[in-house]
Amino acid sequence: MNLGPEINTPGNEDATIMHQDGTLYFGSDGLPGLCDFDIFKSELKDEKWTRPQNLGYPINTPKFENYFFPFA
Repeated sequence: MNLGPEINTPGNEDATIMHQDGTLYFGSDGLPGLCDFDIFKSELKDEKWTRPQNLGYPINTPKFENYFFPFA
């Protein structure tokens, strides 16, 4: 599903998961990151997705990071 230009890039977005608090987590290779795929998060505010935030190290590493499951 296309969530608009704030989330979808010319690259690939994959492995989305919606946390119970409403935060969207997903992997992307089209946003700035540490490697091919990094994990990002975004929140829906006023019916718009916030700019994706890279979760950074140690969640993201120079290796392929695409699947993430938030606990709690």
